[in-house]
Amino acid sequence: RRQMIADISHDLKTPITVISGYVNALRDGLIPEKEQGKYLEIIQNKTELLTGLINSFSDYSRLDHPGFQLNMEQGDLCEYIREYIAGRYSELEVGGFDLEADLPEERMDASFLEAIKTLKKGQQVEINGLEIKTGETTPPKRYNSGSIILAMENAGQLIEDEELRSQIKGSGIGTSATRAEILKKLVANQYLALNKKTQILTPTQVGEMIYEAVGHSIRPLLNPELTASWEKGLTLVAEGEITPDEYMKKLNDFVGRITLSVKQLRQDDLLGRYAYVAQFYSSNEKRESKTAKKSDAGKKKTAAKQEKD
Repeated sequence: RRQMIADISHDLKTPITVISGYVNALRDGLIPEKEQGKYLEIIQNKTELLTGLINSFSDYSRLDHPGFQLNMEQGDLCEYIREYIAGRYSELEVGGFDLEADLPEERMDASFLEAIKTLKKGQQVEINGLEIKTGETTPPKRYNSGSIILAMENAGQLIEDEELRSQIKGSGIGTSATRAEILKKLVANQYLALNKKTQILTPTQVGEMIYEAVGHSIRPLLNPELTASWEKGLTLVAEGEITPDEYMKKLNDFVGRITLSVKQLRQDDLLGRYAYVAQFYSSNEKRESKTAKKSDAGKKKTAAKQEKD
């Protein structure tokens, strides 16, 4: 019971974070009007989830009561997954995910799960049939002003280390109050370009150059695992396993090592990365330049014709 209550307490953070982040995004005008309905639907779903979790507290508090009776019943795992996916569809769509679920029509109940539990690594099993599916990979959708905030909230999912991943589970990068401001600042500094009509975000040449420079010199800064490791250190301080001085020493050592590596970095290496990025933008600039020249030439011809007349 204690473990269940602890898990629910932890799970409460995720919907609260999503609700707060989306409300801030709607308030700040970062969500296009035609997509606001999706975000409001997600907020509604998260509110219902919160209600269910709170109700679960009441149910679990009665587990130790002498009159409590637990009623066991058979269920279909596939049907449960279908309902779960249906309830999360809007959230997946906002996040830019294309989900393809291939669930068997046969009922998957407790007996099926018990059979799976008996399987062991290296055990030989009988195969009833094989099927090969062909398909094409598609590039991921570009982030928009809403899905980028969702990605920041769920940045911990990109971390392979389970212990570190748990450090920022439900919180991600930044806070619900700062994520929208971070995005606005990146756009204001022209590191990102925001299409006001579609709300699609694209990197600018300056933004990509900064990314390449950081990736080539201070690579850990681009990985949410660094944030998780710092959060883990703060947790150890709070639990008394290490002292604040020990934590600050590790942090200062990290900053010192990174600073030294940046000082020793050859500028030629960075110039090579800049040139690599520039090639993807030079063609666009040339096209814009040609268009501008044609426009100027057209104006000159019109002016000459008017003078002649």
